[in-house]
Amino acid sequence: MRALLALPAFLTLLVATSPAQATRFVSGGGAALNQAIQQAAPGDRLVVAAALYDPLLADRGLLIECDPGVRLDANFGSQSRIANVPAGQQFTLRGATFLGSPLVISLQIDSCAGTVIVENATFDSQARLTGIAVNACAWVLFDSPRFPGSVPGSNNPWGGPHATSSSMVVRDCPSCPPVGGLWSHLVFENVHVTETYNASSLVARNSTVFVRGGTFPGSNFNIGLYSLPGIELDNSQLSITGSARATSGNGGLGLQGAIEGVNSTLRIDPAVVLGAPGQPIQGTVTVHREVLPWQVFSRPLRSGTPFTVDVHGAPQDIVYLMFDLPGPVLPFPLGSLWIDAASPLFDVVPIPAGGVTRLTFLMPPLPSALPLVFQSVRLGVSGEVAVGAPTAVVVN
Repeated sequence: MRALLALPAFLTLLVATSPAQATRFVSGGGAALNQAIQQAAPGDRLVVAAALYDPLLADRGLLIECDPGVRLDANFGSQSRIANVPAGQQFTLRGATFLGSPLVISLQIDSCAGTVIVENATFDSQARLTGIAVNACAWVLFDSPRFPGSVPGSNNPWGGPHATSSSMVVRDCPSCPPVGGLWSHLVFENVHVTETYNASSLVARNSTVFVRGGTFPGSNFNIGLYSLPGIELDNSQLSITGSARATSGNGGLGLQGAIEGVNSTLRIDPAVVLGAPGQPIQGTVTVHREVLPWQVFSRPLRSGTPFTVDVHGAPQDIVYLMFDLPGPVLPFPLGSLWIDAASPLFDVVPIPAGGVTRLTFLMPPLPSALPLVFQSVRLGVSGEVAVGAPTAVVVN
């Protein structure tokens, strides 16, 4: 088995030193596998013959090796569940197909203080709900999962592994549904999300995320009117390395970039490609969204009347404040722009020590109900460049 990506030292030792105590052979389908699990001692090895088995229920450190044709059922009342694996134990499942159901997810992994590894498993994505939920676990690895039925418009938005309050690694997933996490430590290596519908490829909230390679496309929303970014961040830290690609959605409306974040930190190396579909660009950018300039309008914008905008940023930043009509995401050497860099420039703003500067403008006469977009580009004191989130307004 390959070394686990970013696996802590104590878990690496656990993987290398967990001996199998006995080997048991399982066949017949139905409840046979769960009965064998209940009879097994931690460290035992189970070899499972092809058949349709009840939803997997495991609560201890075992090695389960499945022959081709092993299917783990899911029905209207239950799903496969790995829970309460004790600290110092490792549960490993190799092979098997997890079947989905219209009302339950394929696999739930809960409250495991030990290590959980799922290798070369197939998740049947034909059903409406086929998600993988990881909750309150010390370390979970999905190695080479397969989602053969992941079809745009049919898979649940959280059809791929989604972690809550856990550490999770997903690697070598060539046709993956959307993934993400909440209050989690996440590693995605060579995860290629398929075309999605009504969901971003990766959503992280209050999490630390590492991406190495892979593809994260944006999505259409509803009937193609609104698009969603490839990656959404909220109070999170994201580092992307390798030849990864993130793109914006391809809906007709909306002001999305390839990556969007709120109060988040983004680090991208030069091999990463950002942009709209068909408009690949390359660049290096470090974005500290918690100090990224943003605009606050003190009153509704009315044609022919003055308006005031407060621009926030880190002290000594230089901010270019621009405006334009809404349009598609455009290439920019250091990130994705919602408006063209050649758009009208309102001002070049030096951010004072207090972090806020106030500017007053006169809105030129414009037709009623005209949408406009304001966006800032920040030049940081250490040379970093950051593209600000857009502020969409309507002249009323």
